Amino acid sequence: DIIQPQRFGGRMTTNRDIPFAKSLVDYIFRWLGMQFIPGYREANAPARTSPAGSDSKVKEDKRSWCDIEDDHARVLQRRAKFLA
Repeated sequence: DIIQPQRFGGRMTTNRDIPFAKSLVDYIFRWLGMQFIPGYREANAPARTSPAGSDSKVKEDKRSWCDIEDDHARVLQRRAKFLA
């Protein structure tokens, strides 16, 4: 009775590869999979199609690792405030 299952419900995220996460832990492990497990992104990221008549490919994120970590830290801080 002391430990009861917690349901967080789903949350939309600002990450294009992970548009929806059921919890903070779900988001973190999906992000880790996208970054470090070969083939995980291709198997789990939403399918993206180019706009009609566009021959351009999806642009790669050119930010430095520190900038990306800062963005994720801000997201985690906002989620912690939301859940508090």
